[in-house]
Amino acid sequence: MARTSRRQPNSYRGGRVVGNLAYDERYAERRAPRRESEQREQPREEFIRPPRRQEKKAVRPRVRERQRVSGVLVLGFAALAAMVVMIAIGFAGACGVYFTDADYQTETANNFYYGLQDALREAWDWDCDRYYLTTMSRNDGEKTMTTQVMFAHRIDYAMRSEEEELRGSDGQPNGWYFTERYVFQDFRDFTPDPTECAVYIVRQNEKALFDEADYLITDFGNFAAVYPRYWAE
Repeated sequence: MARTSRRQPNSYRGGRVVGNLAYDERYAERRAPRRESEQREQPREEFIRPPRRQEKKAVRPRVRERQRVSGVLVLGFAALAAMVVMIAIGFAGACGVYFTDADYQTETANNFYYGLQDALREAWDWDCDRYYLTTMSRNDGEKTMTTQVMFAHRIDYAMRSEEEELRGSDGQPNGWYFTERYVFQDFRDFTPDPTECAVYIVRQNEKALFDEADYLITDFGNFAAVYPRYWAE
């Protein structure tokens, strides 16, 4: 009697059979050395992990609290604004009067320089070597007095710049130049010489420097012309 083989028709040595598919379990072992050599030869790609996206925190909107304003403060600001407006209106009105009203300009000039032109004209022909003219202030007094004396004594630009000699009231040259003839003086720190042949044009509050025993004093409004008695005799 023939021996019956126990071998299954679908059996596979070195592997296993599942249904109609055969699996070689040792294939992976044989393939492993070759796979390792391939991996060593090829550069390994590094996996860069993308940055984690940060979640935005929910921000609550900030609501500014309404502050209460004191009624007294509001009234104070209103009063200040009204005062500023009134000052601006008053200043504009004063400027309009000052620059457009000829009578006001004349009256103001006369009140401030009242008598100055009369004193300068009267002393124009007095026998003297020098005029001492009050500067009235340290800032622009010299400029103001220069303008006044040029107008009173009819001094033009050529005479003022000493390109020409000064002229007397008769229109003839008198042999003097401007800086020789006119001295602008601050009488607060000045001591007059009664023997000097000079005319002093001063303000009323500066007359106390001159003793009436030594000087002749003639008033012209807010100013005075002073002349030494020594040369008047």
